[in-house]
Amino acid sequence: MSRGPTWLALMACAIAPHSASAAWQSELEVLVLPVRVHMLTSGTVPELNSTLSEREIRQVFDEANRVWQQAGIRWEVESVLREAAAGEQAFPAARETGRSGRGRFRLILLQVCPEHQWLQGAWNVCVIREFPVPAGGVFFPERRQVLWSELNPRGQMHPTILAHELGHSLCLPHDSESPNNLMRGGPAQGRGSGTARDPSTAVELTAAQIAVARRQAATGGPQGIGSPCGGGA
Repeated sequence: MSRGPTWLALMACAIAPHSASAAWQSELEVLVLPVRVHMLTSGTVPELNSTLSEREIRQVFDEANRVWQQAGIRWEVESVLREAAAGEQAFPAARETGRSGRGRFRLILLQVCPEHQWLQGAWNVCVIREFPVPAGGVFFPERRQVLWSELNPRGQMHPTILAHELGHSLCLPHDSESPNNLMRGGPAQGRGSGTARDPSTAVELTAAQIAVARRQAATGGPQGIGSPCGGGA
């Protein structure tokens, strides 16, 4: 499905700085975090074949950064690489295992992005066209990697879903207190769900979330399994 020429303009209208930014603006400087983007390609599995240009992916990060501006955090794209996706043979099976075997589904997704061009000690975001089940992104703490799809289950592009997954990399769990919280859990406008969150409006962070995210960001890298969030702070 086509993204349409106005998606970035619409996102710019939906995303606005939030009052919680006052928690850092008066005292703290912006934390700039390096990220390498891996645009995956596939000649056999359309869902794995990213179609965005480098200019478009940088615009996506611009929009994600508009969300994170309220926390004084900005991701700076170090480079954008095009790489062949791994695990192409197993990926179609994810359509079935997504419902019947979540553990195996996760293992399939975990193998999609090769690591040989990883930006060590920093953020790596791998981009595919779309997930085979209702989802728009996932953060893998075991690899300190975000996997983001260009299209959500409704065929729409939402940089806020990327911003949400980056939040997980900064130690933020799902939060169900507010429908407009960036870390609200649940499917992103998934098919057949009456309680799905709307990514275009879920952009707010609380002062407590900002404090946690900034502590982890100050370590210079995403959280990982076995390492305490915020470097033990």
